[in-house]
Amino acid sequence: MVMPFIGHLDNKQRIKATRERLEAVRTALVGPQNTYDERGLRVVRGYAGDMDALPKLYRFNWDDVNNRWNAVAEEVYHGGDPEAAPPYIGQPCGLWEKQPAAGEDLGANWKGPYLNYPEAVFANQDKKDVVPLRRTEGILADAWGRALFFIKEQGDPGDPNSIYLLVVSAGPDGRVELPSENDTWPGVSPPAPLMRNSYQNAADPDNKNNDNIVLEITPEEWFKPNESVQRKQTVRILEEIRAALLGPADAFDPSGRCIVGGYIGDMGQWPTLWQWDADHWDPGWYEGQPRGLWTWDTAEGYSDHDQGGASDPTGFCWRGPYLQKPWGVGEDEVLRDTWGTPLRFRLSEDETTLRITSAGGDKNFDTADDIWEGNEDKIKDDLQVVIRDTEWKAVGMTVEGKIVNNTQKKYVRVYEYDEQGNIIGYHDEEAPPAQQPDPAEVEITFHHQPEKSLTETFTVDPGQTILFQLCGGDVFGGVRRLDIAAGPGQLKSPENVKVFVGAGGTQSPVVEKLVIIVESPSGP
Repeated sequence: MVMPFIGHLDNKQRIKATRERLEAVRTALVGPQNTYDERGLRVVRGYAGDMDALPKLYRFNWDDVNNRWNAVAEEVYHGGDPEAAPPYIGQPCGLWEKQPAAGEDLGANWKGPYLNYPEAVFANQDKKDVVPLRRTEGILADAWGRALFFIKEQGDPGDPNSIYLLVVSAGPDGRVELPSENDTWPGVSPPAPLMRNSYQNAADPDNKNNDNIVLEITPEEWFKPNESVQRKQTVRILEEIRAALLGPADAFDPSGRCIVGGYIGDMGQWPTLWQWDADHWDPGWYEGQPRGLWTWDTAEGYSDHDQGGASDPTGFCWRGPYLQKPWGVGEDEVLRDTWGTPLRFRLSEDETTLRITSAGGDKNFDTADDIWEGNEDKIKDDLQVVIRDTEWKAVGMTVEGKIVNNTQKKYVRVYEYDEQGNIIGYHDEEAPPAQQPDPAEVEITFHHQPEKSLTETFTVDPGQTILFQLCGGDVFGGVRRLDIAAGPGQLKSPENVKVFVGAGGTQSPVVEKLVIIVESPSGP
């Protein structure tokens, strides 16, 4: 911020020097512009990074005795008024003072100074004989030795974090038109429209702001520098969780229906939601963390099996982990969005809907009523994934296939004779029922829900092919299991068959390819 030999610079050099001063102010406010973390997200440093806010603009009054500007504990938003009597300026002295005004302290988060104390540009000039704009001891100035003006504007009336900070130099002609106190936020209600484009590049050559030099600090720079990137990354996190619960979105059966997989497809239930209770995780809540996505616990299972394998009699079992374990320990072991806020998992009381919500960039969840009732038009910046039970339950579904009895029927040869008793021909015809092999009995058990199954027995005569149907009512989508037994008879195909059931009521393999082969018991 020091500018040697400033009295010898021409306007072109002063413009360049002023821009450099403004960039130094930007760095003090938000840190270096090209600083990123390991995720590729921009890191906010400087005052805003430490304080999570823009500095307050204090009112500065001119002190004739000490020839300097002094701050008082009064906040201004419109740059000040050098034409007032007495004149005053608004500046962020919190950039160089931890106690910016009498009775005020910025606290332990303040890691400054972020700028050196601003000494007068023309230190040897008698400031009593100079207009207020050129008295700069104690306030930030441009390369012409004139005060810089700091203006705050709020972009969204309902969002206190949508503030723009403008730093204005009067430029070569020394003229500037500042907003009046009555025309600026928060002096009016609702906040005045953004006027930041009016302080520079005015179309009228006679406009006082025509050659101003302006630095603009946007909300994206100081409060949410990675808002769009983080929203995209959070959406990706939510979709990864959705895939962990329901399986990949691009898994389809031959009918083009999405196949249910993931935790819900394996377990046939919503994930158990856990809440932290003093020193342990407690299961069975309507709101909590789905720990079953990354770790096994008996609270996730059923009475007759645990993690699958040899103790998996029905096909419903935990085959995780479905997600990588979060980095935290104890109560911090939670799924988070890219802003570091724990995600909210809520199951409706009728257990038909699971909502997974990110609080968004403001890190505050919108009202519970808005989220619970699904009034998306009232939600400000929350991000949600909503999963309904219709996405993994097939209502009134029937699983169909064929049973083929490979046993050949018995035939007897019948001869034909002429009148003299000579054989003149013969043909084969089906033997009487008493000589035929017995029918085969095929028992099929369909495990359509956890701890529920449907069993039916089908009779198939030798050489016969029949269509079987098992109507399970509500069938929980995923890889469902058919257990098959023959008696009497001999099963010639596998004893259990996997059927991919889609929430839309489809199955794979299709009817023509879901074939059970059996042979009849030996006949008489």
